[in-house]
Amino acid sequence: MKSLYERASRQSLERGYEYYLNHMVISYRIIEDGVYCGQVKGADNSVYDVKIDLNLPINSECSCPYADGRTIVCKHQVALYFEMFPDEAEKYRKECEERELEWYNSGPKQIKQFLNKQSKSELSNILYHVVLDYSNSVFYRFIDEYDIDINNDD
Repeated sequence: MKSLYERASRQSLERGYEYYLNHMVISYRIIEDGVYCGQVKGADNSVYDVKIDLNLPINSECSCPYADGRTIVCKHQVALYFEMFPDEAEKYRKECEERELEWYNSGPKQIKQFLNKQSKSELSNILYHVVLDYSNSVFYRFIDEYDIDINNDD
């Protein structure tokens, strides 16, 4: 059986860690061995009721819109987990640093190899999604660098 930590998506882990660092866990208590509950403040200042069950992670729950009624691990559950187990938060921080170092050493080469294998159509699609989905700064840097007139429909 996968642990709560292993069941969480990368995004839930990242955001939950941020919530932990920003002290978004308002309260917490031990219900029984391996079962914890608490309240975690959300991005919009809503407060969500969270339960994590390390004995049976599928029984973990959160009242946030993302996780309510679903058997997924949300950022609020991760934040509570890290609050209860700060050594696990430190372990996660070190894993992130190692991943960043690994990326720095090999990521650009792997991306270049991947892109060289793509067709022109696939490259066009990838570029389109990167520019539009990544961030406004990438979008505006792209249109500035390539002198694209966004007001012209041609």
